[in-house]
Amino acid sequence: MLRRLIVIAGVGLVMQGCALTDATLDVGADAAVVGQGPLSEAESVSFVINEFEDAREDQLRVGYKKNGFGQNMGDITTAQPVAVIVADAISAAVLANGHTLGEARVAVDGVVNEFWVETDINFTNIEMVCNIVVDLKFSDIETSSAIHSASYSASYSDKKQMGTEKNFAEIIDGAIQALVDEFVFDEELTEALREL
Repeated sequence: MLRRLIVIAGVGLVMQGCALTDATLDVGADAAVVGQGPLSEAESVSFVINEFEDAREDQLRVGYKKNGFGQNMGDITTAQPVAVIVADAISAAVLANGHTLGEARVAVDGVVNEFWVETDINFTNIEMVCNIVVDLKFSDIETSSAIHSASYSASYSDKKQMGTEKNFAEIIDGAIQALVDEFVFDEELTEALREL
C-alpha cells in the first residue's frame, strides 16, 4: 500500500513538471493572431488606454502548481503585471480592428477582477482552466461622458499530460485570446462608437 502511494505521488509530481519550483510566465495577446469583429465595422476612432487596476484578492500570483494530492507546491506568476497584460491585449485588439492609439477621442479604464488558472489532476492527465474577468468603461474625452461599460468574462481550458511552464502559458494565452474575442465582438460598443 505504501509503495502504491509513493508511486501515485511520484506520478503526480512528474505530471506537474517540477512542482516544487515557482513558475514565472511570459504571457499576453499575440498581435499576429488577434482577430477582427464588429468593432472593425465602426469608423476609425482613436483610443487612449489608461492604466488598468488590479482588483484581485490575490495580486501576487495567477495560480499554483499542485502535486498529486492537490497541495500547493509552487506559485505561478507572470513576467508582466496582470493589469498591464490585459491593457496590452485591449490595445492590440483596438489596433487589429482598424482603430488607433494616441491623440484620443475615447478613453478606456479597466479593472481586472479575476485572472486565475486552476488545475485538476487526474491519473492520466491534468485539466487546466484559466478564467479572466475585466470591467471596462469607455468615455468620450470631448464631452467627459461615459459612452459604454461592460464586464468581459473569458475562459480557456485544455487537458495536458504535464504541468509544464509551457502548458500553463498556453492555457493563459488561450484565455487572453478569448477575452480579446469578447471585446471585439461587443456590438453595443461598436454602436456606441458609431454614435460619437
